[in-house]
Amino acid sequence: QTQPRDDWTLPRQVVRRAAKAHAARRHGAHVLPALLAFLSNHSELLTTLSWENEYFMFLSPTAPVKFKPVVAMLLPEPSSLTGSEAGADTIKANEVAMREAVRLLAPIERRLVTWLYADVDKYSTFLYGACEDSPWPCPPFVVVFRNVPESADASGGSYKQLLKTKDEIRAGEKRPLLKHPGEQPWTKDELSLELRGYLDMCKMKAGGEDAMALMADRADLLGSQLSQSGKDVDDEKEMEKELEEEQGTQMKYSQGDEVLDPDVMVARNLSSPTYGGQNGGSVIDDKSQFPGRMDALLTSCDNWASHVRYMRDYWNALDKTGKEDHAAIGEGLAAMETNIKACHGLTLVATAADIESYAQSGRWEAFKVKMEQFSARREVSLFNVGQLSETDMAAAERAHDAIFTIFQDTVTKASKQVIDRLAGGDTKKLKLQTIPVPVVHADSFSIERFITDYAIPGKPVVIRGLIVTPNGPWSLEHFAKVCGDVKVQLNTKSANTTNWGGLVVAGNMPLNQFAREYATNTTLRKWYLHDWSLNRFCPDVFGQPPYDEFHMPKYFAGDYFQRIPWVGYEQAWPSLFIGAANTSSALHIDSGATNFWMYLMTGRKKWRFWDREQVFNLYLKPFTSHFRFRAFDIDLERNPLLADAPMYEVLQEPGDLVFVPANSPHAVHNEEDITAISSNYVDASNLWLYLFDLTLDKDWTAIEMFNVTNEPFGLSRHQKDVTYGEWKSSRRRWEKLAENYRETEPFKTEPVPVWLD
Repeated sequence: QTQPRDDWTLPRQVVRRAAKAHAARRHGAHVLPALLAFLSNHSELLTTLSWENEYFMFLSPTAPVKFKPVVAMLLPEPSSLTGSEAGADTIKANEVAMREAVRLLAPIERRLVTWLYADVDKYSTFLYGACEDSPWPCPPFVVVFRNVPESADASGGSYKQLLKTKDEIRAGEKRPLLKHPGEQPWTKDELSLELRGYLDMCKMKAGGEDAMALMADRADLLGSQLSQSGKDVDDEKEMEKELEEEQGTQMKYSQGDEVLDPDVMVARNLSSPTYGGQNGGSVIDDKSQFPGRMDALLTSCDNWASHVRYMRDYWNALDKTGKEDHAAIGEGLAAMETNIKACHGLTLVATAADIESYAQSGRWEAFKVKMEQFSARREVSLFNVGQLSETDMAAAERAHDAIFTIFQDTVTKASKQVIDRLAGGDTKKLKLQTIPVPVVHADSFSIERFITDYAIPGKPVVIRGLIVTPNGPWSLEHFAKVCGDVKVQLNTKSANTTNWGGLVVAGNMPLNQFAREYATNTTLRKWYLHDWSLNRFCPDVFGQPPYDEFHMPKYFAGDYFQRIPWVGYEQAWPSLFIGAANTSSALHIDSGATNFWMYLMTGRKKWRFWDREQVFNLYLKPFTSHFRFRAFDIDLERNPLLADAPMYEVLQEPGDLVFVPANSPHAVHNEEDITAISSNYVDASNLWLYLFDLTLDKDWTAIEMFNVTNEPFGLSRHQKDVTYGEWKSSRRRWEKLAENYRETEPFKTEPVPVWLD
């Protein structure tokens, strides 16, 4: 009961109990009725999703649900806000109705389907958009159906004859069943009727009951393999196929292959992002093409509305004297915002603090309503093409064209102010301001100091003295042995890309081969294993239950991704980095406003950082992740704004952990061959930045998953280092801390706290 249950252990439990029953019968015990009762109860068990099975159940290339239909019943937890509104009795009645409806099916039919149980507040969105067509937010009771995969349709589409509604027929799938608060619970008879109709449709689509049974056998076989090895035997082939499709053609390595020099990074001039025309000009010469023009215009103006935040963040961080010294930025910001509004560029909130204000003042539900209204207004009513005349359209396009001009003029004027103020008008006198990154020792470095002095204000720090692998450091050979010949995608740095970090795909090959050959192969020495998920592709590295061969440092043990499953990141980290000396990544910002840490096992790495408020001074090309200067070869005459942006620098040694705060631009150069593990995460220190980033991306689904009024958010001052298994199974502990906090006085003024104790 204390360990998360692996979904694939059930068949072995049945076998073991059957064996015990057989042995007992030989000794005269009459246990057959009990065994039959056990089998009956478990054959319709609604499996609760856990961190151990969720990735392989849904996301892996050979996930069993890709071979076997799924029925998932989504119910709220009685203690949640949704659950308290629905009522514990109604929740129980709906669950019982489902269990009894499944029990009415013949045992042979039950095994053809994967039966799941999940919390509607956490899993509703991921489970195939169950609530997309329902009144928002999702109702508390949902039954989700996932059909046999379309690729397995043996009926030629005739299975759609058994679908009931036009929407179902059009989508080719059975739509979810929904019940809203106040409605009577389902009965076993009505659910049984729905389940039988669903099974009939799946059988027809699969080519008959026998064919569907074979698919179920295949899924069960995969489940058995996953439970034994953590991955399926076909994972590598599937991964290789996907990589080849991404790359177009497979790139094979040899010592004679030509690879771009990773040190070549040509600084690019600012250029205007366009939406179809040149230099931000009119998108389409044919003025009659209103719909295309409007769609492109709105997209571009929205992009500017997001990009201008960097200028706003810098301006807001300046004090009164600073604003006087940087007057050109304030003037440019005001002019840009005026034109963004004129061309219909919109953002829901201006800063991360706005989102925090909604939550801490008890208006989170109001924020979600505003979010919904914003989305609807943006997509439907405000910009209905029929409401705009040619004059209106032309005016909006002129406003758009002016934005880039203002932006470019602002950069020019701000540069002149910096040169005049810091160098008396002579660019040759400009100097780079360098700040050493603080180095602290874990023995005397509390989590409270880490959060207060570094994580919240967004300052980098190096922590020494941590022990993350208690049985000794993980060597490169250790990864080669444990992870084996699983295929990995490898990157190299390119001067011809604006990709994140300046990285492009170089090729793929078995991990153990790369680990053992890259030190001596001249081509592989320019290739880089970058952010490769150990959790997904090499879970054996964490050991066997209770998974104690890796310890999560206390500073990062409060990761919200582990409390809010199904946002897509809970299984991504820790990840592995392997690189040769002189490999590097260009200046970049980690996506999603996540915090980041890297623990170096071997080698040395040089880091350079800038504060997140300094992005405006770093020449970020609008609408891209590309900064137009080389972080390790800075030319202040060409990029004078950098003289006004203090830079942090540190050389990371083996055993050091480097913390990179959310939205902090950073670049890395490997001084020696390196092996490192890392993780991105969200906690109380960057929650509002993360939600703000989701808002800018209009990712309403992900925001809904981070329901700040329900989830056990907050950290503990008494946090200790935890094993990997404890870290992945910690939600209940956080729920208890949150329950206690909600009984205290501080909860009234800070319902979403930094500290729960």
